[in-house]
Formats: sequence, C-alpha cells, structure tokens
Amino acid sequence: MTLYTVSVSDPKEEPPLDLPAPPPGAQPGAHPSAKRKYVLDDFDPAVVGYRSTEERKAGAAKPKRKWGKAAGTAGLAAVLLAVVVSTITILALPGCLKRKCIEAAAARGVVLTIDDVHLGAGRFTLVNATASAPELPGVSAKATEIEIEMAGLTPMRVTARSPELVIDGPYEQVKESFAKWRATHKGSIPGDGAGAGGATPRLVLEGAHVAWTRPFGANVKLDVLEMRAEIGRTGTNDEVHVLSPHVIVNVGGSNVGPWRITYDREGADARSRIGFDPQLADGPNAIFVTSGERIATVDVSIPRTQLVNVGIAPELFGLPAGSSTQIEANIRFTHSVANRVDAKATLGLFAIKTAALPVALDAKAELQVAGDPSSAEVKKGTLSVGPLNGAVLGTLRVFDDGIRIDLGWKAGPLPCDAFASAPSIPTVTGAAPLGDLANQLKQFAQATGIAKVTGEVRMEGSLIFDSRDFGTAMVRFTPANTCDLALFGGK
Repeated sequence: MTLYTVSVSDPKEEPPLDLPAPPPGAQPGAHPSAKRKYVLDDFDPAVVGYRSTEERKAGAAKPKRKWGKAAGTAGLAAVLLAVVVSTITILALPGCLKRKCIEAAAARGVVLTIDDVHLGAGRFTLVNATASAPELPGVSAKATEIEIEMAGLTPMRVTARSPELVIDGPYEQVKESFAKWRATHKGSIPGDGAGAGGATPRLVLEGAHVAWTRPFGANVKLDVLEMRAEIGRTGTNDEVHVLSPHVIVNVGGSNVGPWRITYDREGADARSRIGFDPQLADGPNAIFVTSGERIATVDVSIPRTQLVNVGIAPELFGLPAGSSTQIEANIRFTHSVANRVDAKATLGLFAIKTAALPVALDAKAELQVAGDPSSAEVKKGTLSVGPLNGAVLGTLRVFDDGIRIDLGWKAGPLPCDAFASAPSIPTVTGAAPLGDLANQLKQFAQATGIAKVTGEVRMEGSLIFDSRDFGTAMVRFTPANTCDLALFGGK
C-alpha cells in the first residue's frame, strides 16, 4: 500500500506533487485535473475505515429477496401439511369414535360392541351395534345402524334403525330394573339429560321389533312389530311417543291381535290406545289414561262383532276354534281419587256353542262396581244365559301394576217343564240335550196323560282376569239339570 501526502501552501499555486510515474500510455501534458483524478482513483479508502470501491460495487449488485415467492412456497407447504394431518385424522377418527362410544356406554353400565363407524357431516353412524347391561338382566338390543347427530361435541339425536329389543321377565320386574338403572346414571342417558345449549338429546327407534317373553305371565309372549318410538325430555318432563301397527299377544299358544297400539306421555300424564281392528281407524278400541302411576280412566267400546274381528281367539273363552261367537262391550272405569274406583260395564257374548251346550246361546251381563281400589265390590250385577237369569257377585282389585277381576254367577232354578217347548236348553257335559229330553218327556206325558215333567235347570259360572298374568284368565259355564218324568201324578 502506498501512502500519498498532499500539501497546499497557496491555493493559487499548485504545489509540487511527489507522484509516481504515470502509468503506461498516459498522455503527456494532460490537464492537471487529470493528475488529480488519477490520484483519487488510486487512493485506498480502507486506510481511513471506508469500504473500497470494489466492495461498494459488489454491495450494490447484490440481488433483492423475492418474498412473494417464498411466502407462496410456505403456504403450499402448510396446505400440504394440513391435508396430511386431516387425512391421518380422518383415518384415525372412526377408531377413536368407536373407542369413545364403547367407553361412554361402559360408563353407563352398558356393554357395547360395534362393527364399524361411518362419518358424515355433523354426524356419525355406528354399524351393527349390540348392547346389554348387567343392571338390566334379560334385556339386550341390537341395531343395524345407530346414527348420532352432533352439535359440536354434544350428541343431540340418537336414531336406531331396525333395532331388535329382546326382553325376558315380568313387566313390573323389568320396569323396576330400568328405573334403578336410570336413577344410577341420571342425566347421562339419551333423552334424559341436557344437551348443547340446554337442549335435550332424543332417542328415536325406527322400525323396531320388540320380543318380550313372560311380560304378563309365564305362558305369555308379546311381539311388537314395526314400532316407532321417540323418547326425550321437555324441561323437567319426560316425553315419550310410541306407535306400533302390529302387536300380538300369545297366551298359551293362542294369539290375541294383531292390534294397533299408541302411547303418548308428557310428564306424569299418559294416554294409550288399543285399536282392536287395525283396519278400522275408528273401530273397536280401548283408551287408557294414566296420571303418575295410577290408571285414571279406562274406556272400552266394542260394537257387536265376531271375536276374530277384534283379534281374540275363541279358544280363550273355551270355545272351539273357528267359532262364530260375537262380542259386544262398553266399559267405563274411573279412578280419579286414590281411595275410590267406579266402573260400569255391559258385556255380551252371542252364539256361544260348546260341547256342553248342544245349541248356541247368548250371554249378557251388566255390572256396577264401586269402592276401595284394594277390593271394590260388585254393587249390582245381572247375567242372562239363554232363558236363565241370575245375579253376579265379585270384586275388582286395582294394583300398582294392573287389575284383577273375580266374578261368579248363578242362574236359575227354572222348572224343567218351562223348557219343554224350548229347543235351546243347556245340559251337562255328556248328558242328552235338555231340549230333546224335555220334548220327549212332554210327548210321552201328552200321549199317556198320566205323567208330567219334573225337576229344574240351573247354571253356574265364573270369570277370572288378571292383567298381571294373562294365563289365569278363564270363563266358565256349568249348566246342570234334574229334569225327570213323574208317573201317575207323583212328585
């Protein structure tokens, strides 16, 4: 490095400069300023702390960063990362939901199995699910699909499609088991607790089949087909709506039904309707209204029709299969206060024919019952069977889980000669038809003039019905006679 020293004594006079030889090719006699330019170009500014000319030029030529392109590359990477994470999440979510559902069911005492989980917008579906609970012995369920609609992370609606519910055990026992299970897991059951924003999750069953053995007795089976049910809660009140167009009760091998049944409950009040003829919307029916655990009213209206038209097998009345017996019924039952029940009933069976009755008979009964629910007595009761008339006695008992009716009657006695011209007279099983016997005796007495018909006719019967055990239901007619022929005016 060469250090140059410049000293100026007079600005009007250029001082002599101690300069190196001009570079080759320099023009002699050049203007002094050219010498000064040469000196400045050869000056090294690094000696006083400045960057050299080459460094300044290199800095000025440095390219600018392309921030737009860099940002686009980073955004694309973020999108790709999000796609990868989302794909992994989607692939893992069904397994996670399956595990969470099984864990949630276990927390409520339910053993749940699931084949698969399908995802949808705001919902997911459990495929081929089965459920049972140790706290609910004899109860199990399965469904081909259970769709769960969500509001955020909260289930709002649980819909089971084509579920099958299998129950074994008496109605009251199963009812108590459900009540205890529900109390144990209160607020955590669909339809029993608040959902998002205070709303209530609802449980919906579509196309359900319920097969229940022993609900109302050891020999009773209940089949509920094509049932739709919706269970939820409005405020603090339960809300239940059930409809099945095809309900069959099998009692000891004989079917009752099919009947159409609806059940609607809001809070403590509920209404049930049985349509005995599903083909007739306004046909024969029974309506039950309950208040809390008490049956408040029962209204039964059956215009005269054949037993088969209301789904009742003639065998349940001790009649032969295929019997053309007809039924008529009008019943009104009230239990408006806890310590009293009242009931009025008009019942009729027409064209009754059994082995003990060689000809068809009609039976009609009228009853009035009033008193304490534990044992309300028949205050007024009459029964007529053919030409026989008698009184009906008995009791009506109301329980928390059903009712029991015990009735008995006696008709007669009626003198045998009053039947001599009557063809429709009952007789005891295995005996000759009373009408035929009376006619024979009458003809013999008329022919001889020395005989007369003696004796009398009686009939006894009973009816038992217990809604808690259909197997005990029974209707019995026992006709008897002592008809005879007295010779020579003897007694």
